[in-house]
Amino acid sequence: MIRNCFIAIFIFTVSGQPGPAQSRDRAADGVCSATIRVGLREDAPPFSFRINPEARAPDLSATCGYEEKGLLGGYAGYTVGLCRDYLLDLLSRCRGAGPQVEAVPVAVDKRHDALAAEAPPFDMLCGATTATVTLAASVPHSPYTFLTSTSALVNARFAQAEGTSCRVGVVNGTTSAPGMQDRVLDPRRIETWQEFIRRNKSCSLDGLERAVGFDSTAEAILALRAPGSEGIDVLVGDHHILAWYWQHLDKLHRRMELPEAIAARFEALDDSETESTASSLARFKDELRLIPAAISIEPYTVVAPPGKAALIADFSRFLTARQQDRNGEYTRRLRQCFGRQVDRSLWFLMEFQSKVRDGNPLK
Repeated sequence: MIRNCFIAIFIFTVSGQPGPAQSRDRAADGVCSATIRVGLREDAPPFSFRINPEARAPDLSATCGYEEKGLLGGYAGYTVGLCRDYLLDLLSRCRGAGPQVEAVPVAVDKRHDALAAEAPPFDMLCGATTATVTLAASVPHSPYTFLTSTSALVNARFAQAEGTSCRVGVVNGTTSAPGMQDRVLDPRRIETWQEFIRRNKSCSLDGLERAVGFDSTAEAILALRAPGSEGIDVLVGDHHILAWYWQHLDKLHRRMELPEAIAARFEALDDSETESTASSLARFKDELRLIPAAISIEPYTVVAPPGKAALIADFSRFLTARQQDRNGEYTRRLRQCFGRQVDRSLWFLMEFQSKVRDGNPLK
């Protein structure tokens, strides 16, 4: 499914994008003397999330890109690691002390409003931001950093009842939240969701229009366990984020910093030190199923408010130079963060982006 969409992706990638690295012996104009505020999501593993400060010796296979202290300390994830590497590279190119770096937590449902604000709270957003056509036309953005898809996590109630109930949940502020019905009505979209509805008659357009919004993926996953009208049956979200939560569900609240109320609900289910398994997180995890089919394409990018185009251009040169992968470092980062769960189209896309020529036609 993903590979069939690359003509459109290539057109989007080429238009307006900086190309491969320019000379690395100079820093970008205007970015060395300023403070760079880096917007980070706290709830989007394996791309950008906050480590539980009480966690001991985090499992690096689950927390790639993590540094306890220093630049962006306490945060983990693939995009966090990319942005940290860029900032270290920038500091090495700046004369003198270089810019100060501040990490700014950004709520998923507030990030787009923040980009359009008169005084944005961050200078670049390093999270899990989908490069929609509208967003790309509105703000400076980098070439693609990753390629994922939208999929669905379903509970045992839905799987065993053969779709007689289909309460859909989405995370507020994500591309899954608005216009759920366009996955059926818009012929440009991938047809997987339409096939899903054919097999599960209760997942109708009416059900999609009444999708329940949640403030975080962790909260939405808990709703998959709640009974009846209090819960949901299907959670729609970005595939790699859903997969990470599902894989680490039984250790989630010990690994990741969650809102206090949500962490308490996970702790109440964590009976790993008792003999009972009736309500354990491990049992709950085993009852969930991730539907692997792609509902929509989700290419990720690093974005910035309109006034920070020079910063994004410099990051883009750094990114496309890294994506040339001359020493295999970029491949190792991908393997550490995603294992083998990387669509082969991403490798082709990286090669394509890394060969786009750099050059400023205004100079």
